[in-house]
Amino acid sequence: MSTELLQLYSQQWWLADGSQTVWNFSFSDGYLSRDYVKAYSIDPDDVTTEIVVDDAMFTGEFQLTIDSPPVPVGHTLVIYRDTPKTGPLVNFVDGARVSETSLDTIARQAIHVAAEVLDGSGGFITDQLGFKNMKQVPYTGASVVSDADSGRCHYKTDHTGVTVPDTLDVTFLTTIVNDSASPMSITFDSALAIMQGSDDFTGAATWTLAPRNTLSIYHPANGRWFISGYATAS
Repeated sequence: MSTELLQLYSQQWWLADGSQTVWNFSFSDGYLSRDYVKAYSIDPDDVTTEIVVDDAMFTGEFQLTIDSPPVPVGHTLVIYRDTPKTGPLVNFVDGARVSETSLDTIARQAIHVAAEVLDGSGGFITDQLGFKNMKQVPYTGASVVSDADSGRCHYKTDHTGVTVPDTLDVTFLTTIVNDSASPMSITFDSALAIMQGSDDFTGAATWTLAPRNTLSIYHPANGRWFISGYATAS
């Protein structure tokens, strides 16, 4: 049986067993069009392959059948939402009638885009897979997240620890990438980090980020950190 690895607002990750062909996925607030539902696979050597999603693959509103061929055993499957980010889906003009549908569409587009950015959808995936490319700032050895990482990737190819200082600006947002084969420790200096979707509001100061994974971190105004990704409290 395939194993679910990660559930975010706009992404779902599984480790494939080589036989599963029907994949049930979920996104926060769904999606505005099937055209915005996309997928790719990652092999054990970290080679990424786009899976072209067409209408025939939808065997349910939130179900894709991928059988030509099935996702191979040991590969990671990612189904994600990629809502247009280059402009509004609805263009209002003077004198035109404003409908509930058009207002809902423009509001949902904004919510979906915000969720996709929070999920780190810039990450380290290139434009050819539908993501906006986010500039990497590479680090090796013990590293500290800095202002230079804002809106970018704090990218590590080794598993040495990362420290997040409390002095970073409110609304600071970045994605920490563990592109190594070992877990990596991330420590929030004298602060608490709350995992997205958790009922535990006490949080934790130190988290372990799984190999070949990302952690999106956001600094809100209340002094805590909000995080999302495949990490566990240490």
